[in-house]
Amino acid sequence: MPYISFIIAKVLALTDFFLEQWVDVSVGASISPNLCYALPSISANVNPCGQEFLTNVTDIVEGLTALVPALLAGLFASGAPSAV
Repeated sequence: MPYISFIIAKVLALTDFFLEQWVDVSVGASISPNLCYALPSISANVNPCGQEFLTNVTDIVEGLTALVPALLAGLFASGAPSAV
């Protein structure tokens, strides 16, 4: 079980490392309606590095999506030779 916890901790650390480069996060406190407690308000904005990364991922996904019909057509094409 400690190995699983170790792996989960490493994955979360890597996620935090990458998100820190792509997203700007700010935390502020707001007052609740009944003034009994303060609720945290978290704001996250994608920075220019994150916008470039999202653009690149979007381009890759769009390119792969455009290839799918051609790949499926080739996969299901009839293999019988045509008689001339």
